[in-house]
Amino acid sequence: MELRLVRAFTDAGVSLQVIKATIEAARDSWHMDYPLTTRRFLTDGKKIFESAVDDAGDETLTDVRARQIVFTHVIKPSLYTGIEYAGNVARLWTPSGNKGVALDPSRQFGTPIVVGPSIPTDTIFDAFIAEGCDRKAVARQFEIEPKHVDIAVRFEERLRA
Repeated sequence: MELRLVRAFTDAGVSLQVIKATIEAARDSWHMDYPLTTRRFLTDGKKIFESAVDDAGDETLTDVRARQIVFTHVIKPSLYTGIEYAGNVARLWTPSGNKGVALDPSRQFGTPIVVGPSIPTDTIFDAFIAEGCDRKAVARQFEIEPKHVDIAVRFEERLRA
């Protein structure tokens, strides 16, 4: 989850040195190992937003790159799509448009997995290619349903595109 935001920050033109310093400062301030996984920093995959509470107690979202406050009630719901939280910390992310795929730091080191069998999508995809695109052979090899192969292949093809 934290790498997702690091990538968004670098895509937005933020240097790795600044990102590292921000993470370290936030760790010290918030006493957390992974501060970017909190709800303070949000991304839609294209822009990075910082969430803050103003003096009136209202939440504001600021587009970090544009340094512009955005309409919170419009933007915020889409930022949480697919993310499950344990308290205030992200626990699981299911990328939009990829039903059946999840990134869970507690399983397979946070790599994308097929929900159910918990097998990394890239492992299934590599086997699919090695088997000459025979989804039934791959399903037998991993003792999973062919639909799980389809889920992994679709996800990896979109990812690689």
